[in-house]
Amino acid sequence: PIVAESRRTLIFPLSGREYVREVGDILNPLRHDANTIERQKRVSGSRVFAAQWMSNPSADEGNMVPRTWWRFYKEEPKAIAARAQMVAFSWDFAFKDLEDSSWVVGLCAARIGSKKYILSERRDHLDFVKTAQAVVTGKNQWPEVTAIFYEDKANGPAVKSFLSGKVNGLIPVETLGSKEARMSAASPDIEAGDVLLPYPYDEAGAVRP
Repeated sequence: PIVAESRRTLIFPLSGREYVREVGDILNPLRHDANTIERQKRVSGSRVFAAQWMSNPSADEGNMVPRTWWRFYKEEPKAIAARAQMVAFSWDFAFKDLEDSSWVVGLCAARIGSKKYILSERRDHLDFVKTAQAVVTGKNQWPEVTAIFYEDKANGPAVKSFLSGKVNGLIPVETLGSKEARMSAASPDIEAGDVLLPYPYDEAGAVRP
């Protein structure tokens, strides 16, 4: 770590010389002084700074949403959709289908009381035409869907115009706040066990596709 968080004794393997780093010691103050480090912390953000500068990346169990919070269901998704009070799609479109472009992501979810069930998802690099086709395919696969929410940016307005008269229930959504803020707002539902994912294994113990 560029700044020592605990007292540590380092021993050089060849010479046997010991070097003690005290709490707060900067690794190389001639290269990065305290002001430079504080500025980098602001620019990078706390999580990136912890990973790249402090050699302390986020733990596998997660920060905002620990793995232990997630709950799973074994019932067939179609059976859940049949008795749900609402089934909806949510789409996040992108501009291009390049490998370094943002992903096009579609999520089908159902609500029964306070429980939200993730029924299916699509995540891919898609161009405009394939994006529109994915929306149509998703609606055909899930006729129970009554609303298709999409982020009103990127290809969103163009997809809506292209699919006018072909797919109903397209509803634009303006996102508020950063992705981190939105995840933070959703995390209490996940912690309470009100967001359920499909159980990842079949009866034979194999990973579901």
